Amino acid sequence: MKTIVSRLLLLSSLLLFFSCRSVGPKSVVRDRNAYLNAVSDSWKNQLLLNIVRMRYADAPVFMDVASIINQYEVSGSVSAGIALEQKGVGWNPSVSGMATFTDRPTITYSPLSGRQFAMNLMNPVSPSTIISLVYSGYPIDILFRLTMNSINGMKNSFGGYVRQHAASPGFFEILETLRSLQNENGMDFVLEKTGTSDERILIEVVENSDSMVKAKVRRLNEVLDLPPGNTRFRIGKGIHHSDSLQIALSTRSILELLSEISSTIDVPGEQLDAKVTYKTPYFKMEDGSPEKPFIKIQSSKTPPADPFISVLYHGYWFYIAMDDFTSKQTFSHILLLSSLIEVGDPKSTPIITIPTR
Repeated sequence: MKTIVSRLLLLSSLLLFFSCRSVGPKSVVRDRNAYLNAVSDSWKNQLLLNIVRMRYADAPVFMDVASIINQYEVSGSVSAGIALEQKGVGWNPSVSGMATFTDRPTITYSPLSGRQFAMNLMNPVSPSTIISLVYSGYPIDILFRLTMNSINGMKNSFGGYVRQHAASPGFFEILETLRSLQNENGMDFVLEKTGTSDERILIEVVENSDSMVKAKVRRLNEVLDLPPGNTRFRIGKGIHHSDSLQIALSTRSILELLSEISSTIDVPGEQLDAKVTYKTPYFKMEDGSPEKPFIKIQSSKTPPADPFISVLYHGYWFYIAMDDFTSKQTFSHILLLSSLIEVGDPKSTPIITIPTR
């Protein structure tokens, strides 16, 4: 009898112990990493899908994950009893228990829309934003190629459906020279106040630069049509340079950038034959070689094996290969640029009430 009672008490204690344990603290690391990966993947999927949609004359649509709230509920109950059999000899012990675990994630999606958001998509990216990214360590040639329409009147290539054109002679040489100076730590950036709300950024050649850096600066002045001894470059918005603006930047909007990227997609040949999209433009470099696309977005009828990112659109898979580091890097730059857009009125964010028990 004592053995039976002891076992019942032990079983009841164990059930109560496990049902009352807290699951909250241990779930933080697991859930945070899981939701981080999920949001990151959905963000990449959304951007790639919108790039593909624009290639097929479909309007881009953006949706933000406004909030993620997870609730856990653990409950348990136990009952035990001992009954004496009326017929026969002996005791009839009984024990029963129940434990439940409930996971209630609440995810709120907020469509990004409204006049302010649309205007921010269509407005050119600020030169100060681009230079800030360069100052943070992002490659200047990739950022300038993505975001520039022209530098001192020399045009970048554009492959969108309208106003397609190749790059002006000297444009890519400017990018290559600036990247070389960046790699050699031959230049520094200074923010210059103009006394108004406008700001200009200065590129200054670092003192005691070696002969190689000085040679590149001389070549940069030649290509930009500036005095040969110039070592201080003022940067700002504009089409043509002037006495107070040595490097005039005409920047693109996010929509222009996405339109340019979409023009380089390797679309299926049968869709070109069916005229559901336009033909990929072909531009040549100054040496006659074909201009390489920003990002290599491939397509296939079957799901790709282990892609970096992939989306399904109208029966075809569009993806970036995992082993294409350059495309992955450029795609990440576009993600960061798109995240810098103001989303509009924060009052549109819904209010969520979480019940407490």
